Amino acid sequence: MSASVNIFSLWHKSQHLYIYWMQWYLDGPAGIGRRKTGWRYRSPILASLLWLLAFLNRLFCWGGLFVIPPMVLFLGHTFIVPDAKVREMLLVAVALLVADWVVGALFWPWLKTKRSFPEHACVGQEFCYHYEVYNRRHFPALFLIFECGLRMRWFMQHQFVRCSYFPGKKALTISGKMIPKRRGIFYLRNLVVSSVFPFGICKHSSVMLTEERLIVHPAFFLLDQFHLPVGKKFQKNGSDQMLKINEVQDFTGCRDYRDGDNPRHIHWPSSARRGRLVVKEYKDEFRSRAALIVDTYVPHQKGNRGNLFRLSTAFSAAGNLWKHFYLESQDERLEAAITLAASIVHSLMKKDFVIDFFAAGREMRKLSLGRQTGNMNQLLDLLAGVEAEVQNDLGLARNEILEEAQELGAVIVILLSWDEKRADFIRQLRANGVAVKVIMLGKTEVSKDCFVTVNPSDILSGKIHEI
Repeated sequence: MSASVNIFSLWHKSQHLYIYWMQWYLDGPAGIGRRKTGWRYRSPILASLLWLLAFLNRLFCWGGLFVIPPMVLFLGHTFIVPDAKVREMLLVAVALLVADWVVGALFWPWLKTKRSFPEHACVGQEFCYHYEVYNRRHFPALFLIFECGLRMRWFMQHQFVRCSYFPGKKALTISGKMIPKRRGIFYLRNLVVSSVFPFGICKHSSVMLTEERLIVHPAFFLLDQFHLPVGKKFQKNGSDQMLKINEVQDFTGCRDYRDGDNPRHIHWPSSARRGRLVVKEYKDEFRSRAALIVDTYVPHQKGNRGNLFRLSTAFSAAGNLWKHFYLESQDERLEAAITLAASIVHSLMKKDFVIDFFAAGREMRKLSLGRQTGNMNQLLDLLAGVEAEVQNDLGLARNEILEEAQELGAVIVILLSWDEKRADFIRQLRANGVAVKVIMLGKTEVSKDCFVTVNPSDILSGKIHEI
């Protein structure tokens, strides 16, 4: 009995160890950075390619990566034809490679580096970052390149951050600019500074163990007009709850004190000037309350899986492999839904709405927005971490929305697909007397008065100005 228990315990621990190391492997090399990916499947094959590319990028410059393959071909040719003249070219190339590594090792950089990123960035917008570097050696550091692997997946640099000459025992501050390719929460790990002295073939790197977090907000646009569904209600409850949380009311003026007034509202400067008690007066405010739900389930495309289909998609799959390898195959519909949600909330907040935002999925994401509650930056932080849902379910947002349906003025639902579950959810909302507006991204055969169909590519390109 004890032997079987030990075997079971060992098997359980080995499973946990396997899961831990597999997650570490799929996260990718530390010099490239890690991105929060949620529950999405990540291919071990693509992760292996990334590890191989990062390993070669750590040892050699891009120029060296173009030199090494011909050298391997020349080496194979010398085995086939021993008397070929190409042997002399091979010897010259090997001598150049060895000389580059030996001379560069004499000036191997030994640096103390600190990296400073902003707390937030936005997709497609350039931001600045800084390095504070101290050379610990007496020898100068030559031809330095800062974090050339950082831009390999999710960031774009017009040029590397470089320093041609860095004297020994000196400090230096150097800046760079970068453009995020996609939204997300990024964990920027080991800081790698490499020297490509003297010939730009081999790299000699100085590594600092660190990790910072960078939140990249989704881009959003300004809606000229957003039409709420007919029948929206103005709820005093939503406004009262907001005032209770923040203990703030809108000040309208002063008046004479009356019996029963709150002594805390006495305005003492005015009372002293008039010689009698004066109290501050506040206005009871009524605001419209709406909810915005974003469905994060991304269904797989269905179609004919015959030989003709496979042949037609083989070329497009090969052409998109590089994009999928770097950007982890982000779905256009989900990115368009995130962008549209941020744009709608921004438009409603300008009209002084109280908004309850829900991101439906396995992980519950909710945020209340409006005056004296959540703000736009908090929403963008939340949207940066939203990932595609793998299960076809509206999640916890469904039940919570239905419970609060009586207090809502309107509900806006952004859907990526249509099925019986979502149809039943919309029917229950309308049965509770809530005005519903459904925005469907992509093609759909549903034609109802509350449905609006929008092309995702139009959203991402900023062509939508009115919904």
